[in-house]
Amino acid sequence: MRSDTKRIRRNIKDSVFTFLFGIKKYTLELYKALNPSDVEVTENDIDIITLKTILVNGLYNDLGLLVKNTLILMVEAQSIWSENIVLRLLPYLGETLANYFKENKISLYGNKKVTMPNIELFVIYTGNKIIGKDIISLNELFYGNKGNIDLKVKVISKENVSIIFNKKNIVSEYIKFADISTKYEKEYGRTKETAIKVIDECINEDILKEFMVEHKKEVIGIMDVLYDENVVMESYENELRQEGIQQGMQQGMQQILIRQFKDKKITAQDGATYLNISVDEFLKLVK
Repeated sequence: MRSDTKRIRRNIKDSVFTFLFGIKKYTLELYKALNPSDVEVTENDIDIITLKTILVNGLYNDLGLLVKNTLILMVEAQSIWSENIVLRLLPYLGETLANYFKENKISLYGNKKVTMPNIELFVIYTGNKIIGKDIISLNELFYGNKGNIDLKVKVISKENVSIIFNKKNIVSEYIKFADISTKYEKEYGRTKETAIKVIDECINEDILKEFMVEHKKEVIGIMDVLYDENVVMESYENELRQEGIQQGMQQGMQQILIRQFKDKKITAQDGATYLNISVDEFLKLVK
């Protein structure tokens, strides 16, 4: 793995999605797009409470916001749509609420009913599959509306973004950015040069222009790292198939990671991350 990639990896571990909306002025734009009636909200009203998780395949990224008394959780599905995404939000919501209660010193074991924040759940889908729904329901999808629990998630996609938002905004622009990325990846592959082409077109077409101009170097770095991670994972999967090892088996994955490390294709930190162990433990496996 290249030295510049390792440098970027230490500083930027999230996708363009979480990087963009991790900047308060753009987070504010996002909130106002989702809640246009709240005209008095300011950057000072926003707390970014995204859970920090290890993302292996680069397909999903999460965003958590607490704005006044509204808790917003958002996930991004780039090219693959799965109704299981509503299930992924369930433990994410549970952990986020647990952190909220802890940080606000709210006890759930007293007699007094606690105060809950308003909760809004979203998925931004940037792929081409027609979802056909603006809201997906856990109860409907998994229990045929006969279950005892439910979780409703609002879906924002190419098919409904212009209906939900009747004017250009940061959400529709992000979806256009993702579309441009997909177009160039198919034409030129996943390379640093592709990332540059994507950003240049966004700037020329006034898509997230201010963000792209101000953070061009960082965005190129993020995309380059994600491309590298996808290549590494594809390599792992190909080797697993070729050697007849069942994908996901720990022992087989260890051997591939060790070989990749010895060939200097990945770092010790990469190997440790994918195996969910410490760097020292990974290096012991190598010996």
